[in-house]
Amino acid sequence: MGYKRTISPLTGDIVSVPARLAGLGMALGVEPEAEANIEDALLAAVREGMEAGDLRLLGLVTAWLERYRPWVNADRIIRCLRAEPSPRIQAFWCSRAQDWARDQRWKRLRTTPVDPVDLLPVGTAFHLARNGEDPRFQGTVLRVPNGTLRDRPGDVEAAHEIARRHHAFRWRILVGPGYRADCLACLEVHPEVTAAELARRTYASFATAWGVMRDVRLLGGLSAVVQRLQVPTSVVS
Repeated sequence: MGYKRTISPLTGDIVSVPARLAGLGMALGVEPEAEANIEDALLAAVREGMEAGDLRLLGLVTAWLERYRPWVNADRIIRCLRAEPSPRIQAFWCSRAQDWARDQRWKRLRTTPVDPVDLLPVGTAFHLARNGEDPRFQGTVLRVPNGTLRDRPGDVEAAHEIARRHHAFRWRILVGPGYRADCLACLEVHPEVTAAELARRTYASFATAWGVMRDVRLLGGLSAVVQRLQVPTSVVS
């Protein structure tokens, strides 16, 4: 029987958005959620920033994406945005796709018609005239005055620090930012899951989840796969 890929988050906001972001290496004074789904965390944070006006979270997400966008599953983000009614959220992601012009994974989003949006509810023109535009958003559908979104080096951890605790982030660096990487990460933490449960937890298709389990068995288990990839012990542990 075929398995239809689930795109939307499977549960409500059981884990707080700051905890998810802390798990991805963003500087927030909360206990990090180590295995939070990367796209779920980013989508939830952008919603808080664009709809609830939490510019602190939006600034952290923007800074994180500047550093680690190559390891975001663009397919998942774009599929989720198809059902997104908020023009402000659409504008944020479209602005990022426009800024990442050389990354062809985001081409579908760049070509989606989106009306221009001001980040601030009032005073955008005044702040733009006074401080100029945030260079990360110049020429995009989202107008952001310079200095509105904080971007400091210490706001986002180094990749190897995130990879020590976040299995999916580590596997995405090793094998690419797709559903296979998330399946490998889930198997590392939950080796007993079935293929159907693996697909459900990672938003992968059943075929992808089953294929990963087959490949892992073929190579003698996940520990053997890690050894073949010669992952440093300091990163795996």
